[in-house]
Amino acid sequence: RQVKTTLLAVTLVSILVVGLVIITRPKAATPQQTWKILPWGDSNTEGGTPPDGFCNINPGGYSYRGNLFKKLTTDGYSIDYIGPLSLNGCTGMTEDIPDLNHAGYGAFSISDPGGGDCGSRSPGVCGYGLLENIDAMQVKAADIILLMIGFNGRGPASALEALVNAAMQANPDVKVFVGGYP
Repeated sequence: RQVKTTLLAVTLVSILVVGLVIITRPKAATPQQTWKILPWGDSNTEGGTPPDGFCNINPGGYSYRGNLFKKLTTDGYSIDYIGPLSLNGCTGMTEDIPDLNHAGYGAFSISDPGGGDCGSRSPGVCGYGLLENIDAMQVKAADIILLMIGFNGRGPASALEALVNAAMQANPDVKVFVGGYP
């Protein structure tokens, strides 16, 4: 049941993202334009080895990144995942996610003003909040941000709005897509 639910979520996010990317494609874009995509969020973005170990069914562990990469590149898009991390949930399964970069941090939430624990997760990252660490997440380099904060993002809508606004302030040209569980 968990694998089916995860695969459904990955498929829905992939369809949503592909549809939105096509709709928002700038008219001046060339077919070979490389889109810099920042997968950004918590453990759902980072990935993790499924408890059943079926990495071949669920590429990237619990992350959508592998399936989305395959779908976009199969459809002819040139994409470059960016981000300060390059971990893959399924060790040794790098063929499922040819571009491992992302900014998915397990246990992170939208905001954690307490800070602390600096540098243990990646350079320049302190605490467990995306908002407080926005400068370390490569937001300024992205054409598209795929924000999936999952269960850790529960809270007031104003917190999510503040995070999206901060990303758009750091990079006024970026397109931000917020995903969640169906």
